[in-house]
Amino acid sequence: MCIRDSTKHEKIKLVASIYSSEVPPRLIENNTLGQKLLKGVVDKVMVNGHAIFDKVQIREVTSHYRNGWVFLVITPQECSSSSAKDGQKVEEGENLVRACDIKPLILERLKVKAKKMKYP
Repeated sequence: MCIRDSTKHEKIKLVASIYSSEVPPRLIENNTLGQKLLKGVVDKVMVNGHAIFDKVQIREVTSHYRNGWVFLVITPQECSSSSAKDGQKVEEGENLVRACDIKPLILERLKVKAKKMKYP
């Protein structure tokens, strides 16, 4: 089965998250001040195999974490929630893809540095 053909009309909700570079990686939800680590819309719907995460901001420099970098991971939300019972299909039709069968997109060694301040 070709994934490209089966995802033509499917809509899958994706979620962006940050993981530490430790072994095993640990989900990081809050920064050192207790605020949410990711600012902006971190869940988008993938339509026709495309999704764009606009204006997502990481609120912490990565030098505060082990090795000085983190993972940015994009995963289907259905796979992580309890609604994916019995391998729930994403959309009805002849060619189906289960949300849990989609491999996550993992960006490794993501570094966030502080802004350079301009002094008058």
